[in-house]
Amino acid sequence: MRYLSPIVCAAAAVLLLPQLVPATPDFVSGYAINYYVSDIDGSYQPYGIYLPQPYDPERPHPVVLHLHGFGGRMGGFGSWQREWADSRGWILAYPDGRGSNNYDGIGEDDVFQVLDDLKARYRVDEERIYLTGGSMGGHGSYRLPLRHPHVFAAGAPIAGWTDFREFYAHFYEQADAPRMPEYIDPSRRPLLETASSLWQTENAKYTHLLIGYGIWDYVNPPSNAEQVVQRLREFGYTRFDARGDWGGHGAGYDTEEVYTYFEGKTREREPAEPVYVTNTLKHNRAYWIRIDRLRVNGQWARLAARAEGNTVWMEAANVAGYTLLPENSPVRFDQPVTVYTNGLLGYRGTPGGALSIAARFDERFRVVAWGPSPPESGVAARKRHGFQGPLNDAFLSRFVVTYGTAGSARETRRNREDALRFCAEWNNWMVMHWGWDRPPRRRRRPWFEIPYPFAVGPYIPEEQPPLQPIRDTEVTAEEIAAANLVLFGDPRSHHLIRRIRALLPIVLTNDGAVLGDRAYTGPTIRYTFIVPNPMNPRRYAVISRGYLSSRIDPVEHSPSRVGKDLEALPFYWPDYVIWDSARRPAETVQSPFVYLPETYLEAGYFDESWQLDDDPPGTTAFLRGDGEEATDPGAVTIALVAEDRPGGFGVDRTEYRLDGGPWARYAEPLRVECPGEHRLEFRSVDRCGRFIYRMRDGRNRGEDAEGNPEPVRNLTFRVQEAR
Repeated sequence: MRYLSPIVCAAAAVLLLPQLVPATPDFVSGYAINYYVSDIDGSYQPYGIYLPQPYDPERPHPVVLHLHGFGGRMGGFGSWQREWADSRGWILAYPDGRGSNNYDGIGEDDVFQVLDDLKARYRVDEERIYLTGGSMGGHGSYRLPLRHPHVFAAGAPIAGWTDFREFYAHFYEQADAPRMPEYIDPSRRPLLETASSLWQTENAKYTHLLIGYGIWDYVNPPSNAEQVVQRLREFGYTRFDARGDWGGHGAGYDTEEVYTYFEGKTREREPAEPVYVTNTLKHNRAYWIRIDRLRVNGQWARLAARAEGNTVWMEAANVAGYTLLPENSPVRFDQPVTVYTNGLLGYRGTPGGALSIAARFDERFRVVAWGPSPPESGVAARKRHGFQGPLNDAFLSRFVVTYGTAGSARETRRNREDALRFCAEWNNWMVMHWGWDRPPRRRRRPWFEIPYPFAVGPYIPEEQPPLQPIRDTEVTAEEIAAANLVLFGDPRSHHLIRRIRALLPIVLTNDGAVLGDRAYTGPTIRYTFIVPNPMNPRRYAVISRGYLSSRIDPVEHSPSRVGKDLEALPFYWPDYVIWDSARRPAETVQSPFVYLPETYLEAGYFDESWQLDDDPPGTTAFLRGDGEEATDPGAVTIALVAEDRPGGFGVDRTEYRLDGGPWARYAEPLRVECPGEHRLEFRSVDRCGRFIYRMRDGRNRGEDAEGNPEPVRNLTFRVQEAR
């Protein structure tokens, strides 16, 4: 990451542009606007900074990150805050968060880019990094300490949301039925859970939290905070304080109270019993434990450690692989270490460094042992931290947007327009934010073509480089090696898609796509999906025939709305979506935005190997009886245990039938008492991570696609007559 020299400000409200030259450590105390250059899109991203007077570059300084609310931008600091910072040597910082991005996705990336920039410029005390904010800033002040508890010493979330079941319904939901809670789009649910801090409350074991809310808040109601507080108490945690104030949204936000709470609190150095809960490998670490592989994709996993000297006891739920890290660990990795996982001995030796341990599975996918992780051969296209999807992940590192020119003039024009629309929405929402200034007065050309008929917004330099698409024939070898590729087109119209089509998990035809036994063809069929780039498996490729968004036109609507679908991108998009462009999406509660799943035909996730899941689960039968033939005088009890293969999506159901009778769903162990020979047939069906959309009651609803059935297995047993 590159960074630019600070611009000292007389007033935070004044728009000042950076001199785009390398920074020098001048250490000018007071308020300034710093810029870093994003590795993602090359844009100049601002943040506010107050350096205490005097500033001592020889000693570490605590940092307080202030997160603004929705619709806000990075700001300045009042005289009281500056006096506090001066008297205690605190650095105050105000990330911009890429505007209104909920401090998720690229908004989360911005906070860590600011932290990196601060560490590069100044002497930061990494034991005392704090977060606070209200409303959307409250979301971030919950989310970041719970996702990254080893980074932050304390957070003070005020009036934030923590539970999508409350928040989504009145900010993102479709305007008419089906509405939550009676219906939640299944392809979005795992992403909504990821965004909800409530599910990760257990991660706050060693993190200090000051939770504030207004008891009459109708924007982010008190239940968001109250549920977190309840869970903190259920876990027996004591490092938190909570207060409900009389009033509405943001009531009781007292900066002096927040600063006083932060004072003296430090990051836990070597916790003996860390715990981490997550449903994605993107967020996978707490202190010295790290989750490397999930047993079942998209479901919640929990990893907990207990160190007793150099013996470590691990509890792993929905975890297939993990790593113990020497950093900030009470365990001495240069001495003999013993590790037990779920009661099984997994390691005994002297690791000398980070120790990775993985589950061992039998032919029915049951965990039978734990041991050191085998080395990976080559560049395995496997979901892992930083390369786990979903679609949003392609836009969290450097990417290049291309459009296909291999087809007819009409197809080239369509591909270019789709790419231009995407870039224009990205530029407005993620980079330039022109809409916060003034709307265009007339259309001189299609609004999504550069130059845009807008004025740049606050804190955005004239030199800000906008994202622009290039032709498929202009993609260089360096870009293939170093960047994710976003390819607008299809095999008929895009040279690179044609080149890699045989290596993609979705079969692309000239007029559609085939997924397993389902074919979607026709002139209105569109798709978008993310995969490892077959030309460079270390980077992503996003293949997009068409561009699905609310298509807000800045001439007809406020320019500030252009690109707002991207703000919700972490919530909306799984690994792939097939849609019908002829379908009209429903309006949302925030008109003119539309509910995109109304157009879906199919959506879902790839398995751990970045393929459509087509492997069936395995079922094991356990008989409780007497003697070598498993007989039990008077009765035989049979338990059926099913497991999906690692990296799949779990077991949907197990079915059985006895002596040729009807198939029934297995729910509990079977007890057979009738004397004589019996034959039990059984099979299991997994979840495949895919969802089919069908019209019901006038609405397009998603439901689980039928999973992969296990071949029928059987066993014969005898029940002896009771004597």
